[in-house]
Amino acid sequence: METPPMTHPEMPAAEIVEAAPSSSGAAPSSSGAADSLWGLPRQPAGCPQCGRAYLVEAAHLGQACPGCATGRLEPQPVRLRPEPPELLVPFQQSPSDLRPIFDRFVKPVWLRPDEFNTHTLLQRLTPINWPMWLVDGDLSGSWQAEMGYDYQVKSSQESYAQGGWKSRELIETRIRWEPRLGQLTRHYDNAAVPALNEADSITARIGATQARQAVPYRPAELGQAAIRIPDLHPENAWPQAQAALHQAAAEECRQAAQAQHLRSYAIHAAYANLHWTQLLQPMYATYYLDDQGRPQIVLVNGQSGQIGGPRRASQRKGCLWSAIGLGLSAFLLFIYLLLVLAGRSMPGLNSLAVLTLCMALGAGVLAIVPAAWPWQWNRSQQPPPQPGI
Repeated sequence: METPPMTHPEMPAAEIVEAAPSSSGAAPSSSGAADSLWGLPRQPAGCPQCGRAYLVEAAHLGQACPGCATGRLEPQPVRLRPEPPELLVPFQQSPSDLRPIFDRFVKPVWLRPDEFNTHTLLQRLTPINWPMWLVDGDLSGSWQAEMGYDYQVKSSQESYAQGGWKSRELIETRIRWEPRLGQLTRHYDNAAVPALNEADSITARIGATQARQAVPYRPAELGQAAIRIPDLHPENAWPQAQAALHQAAAEECRQAAQAQHLRSYAIHAAYANLHWTQLLQPMYATYYLDDQGRPQIVLVNGQSGQIGGPRRASQRKGCLWSAIGLGLSAFLLFIYLLLVLAGRSMPGLNSLAVLTLCMALGAGVLAIVPAAWPWQWNRSQQPPPQPGI
């Protein structure tokens, strides 16, 4: 018997995965032992500071949270889908490939915090796989839209040049809009929708992953990477999944109508046989501490190498160099006064006194630059809120 279509489909259930098997030896309430999730020696852990959750190896417990770098990863139960991911995008950038990327990222900042350097960023590097939902399902319903068809209009343009009128033929492409409606029944595979609330923020920083390079999930492909656990569950991600399915349906309707354009598309659809899986995408996370000791998270796309994150200049170093410059200026002014006094008995020192005064004034003016530059740089950066990873 066929499954009846659903206008408001039921969402798949997640299970609570315990942080570790109970000491009494009773079986945990999850679909498998906490130390063997998705065929991996992983266990759930979370950060008490930011609330983000991961699957990590036991050796990573107690390390800095890759999402905020202020808390430490602790074992905790998590809400997790029992089945393993469907697809995985492999890392194409190795840690050794990131050195020149970090060099280019750091170089434009003239006065940097002590920790903002390539060595520190590489030392704190954490590979992470972050998820997207993949939704398969059947869609059926009635639709209507306006289809646009290109057509060409021939006209002529008259112009006066070189003592006479000349005619030039013009061909203009216009769109003819026609209403269309119909019925559609289709099956769609792997409509990709966010599984994290911060997915758009992450993509804005490091670019989108090319999912066509994904391979079937194999535990061996993950290595030691931490796995970010979705915080946008299917019931909350469904509106975006529905929009992705409707977009795919709209494109098929346009192709079926042999139109070049489409607008005002609307469909009243029902859904059946929905299946939710995950796509894991590669990313690196690292951090440095700014002048105030606040962690600044830097992300790198593990596929393309695109990097993103705040680049903070050091106001403290700027003020230090300004103080040194002002001190030098004051010292030169003192020398100038001595030369002026000595010039009363030795007139030949007057020219040297004038030169010393110019140097003192120049050093005083230049001393403003180191203090002003970090302030102006940080103000121009205005980094967006740091995403969860």
